[in-house]
Amino acid sequence: MIDFHILHRHNQQSPHINEAIASLTGYKTFIVADQPSFMEARVKAFHLGNSPYVSYCDDDDAVMNIPYVLEQLIGTKADALYTNSEIFVNKQIGTFFPTDYVHDRTKILSRDTRTHQLQVIRRDLAQDAANIVVSKLPHRLQWCFDYALQLQVTYWTDWIYLSEPCYKWRLWNSKIQTHYECTHAMMIETFHMVKSWQ
Repeated sequence: MIDFHILHRHNQQSPHINEAIASLTGYKTFIVADQPSFMEARVKAFHLGNSPYVSYCDDDDAVMNIPYVLEQLIGTKADALYTNSEIFVNKQIGTFFPTDYVHDRTKILSRDTRTHQLQVIRRDLAQDAANIVVSKLPHRLQWCFDYALQLQVTYWTDWIYLSEPCYKWRLWNSKIQTHYECTHAMMIETFHMVKSWQ
């Protein structure tokens, strides 16, 4: 029902990618290099497989409670769904602890905020939104692609929110451990840019 993908860094292997892959055992998962750009790789990944929904996991994170997510998708027939997450701060807290980002449609479209949880989107909706974003978002803002995609989908439909944590987001020393950088200033610019497309 869901085709997952993981974008891996072509020039740096995440030490946690095997954990990410293992968390998706039993589910169709595509491993895609982030080339020729992060944006183009994400668009390509959304076209792999044939399940009605698509989703992804970062190469240093993990997914959990997938059966529960599938049950909710079947029950709600949602266009788009996102879940609560747990944050893992390595070497400081040493364990995952729950977060709670309750962003309804109005909040998402009224301020520069984003979710970092499991997001499951109807395949055709994700593909259409991704095609728009990749054609209009400047390359210098490519690390904000996922945020722009979330905004574009939100302009079209409501998200179903699940309070059950279904995503493990790994941070290192309270900072995101990634070479993808979408700064707050970049998010603000992306927010207004996507708004102008509507």
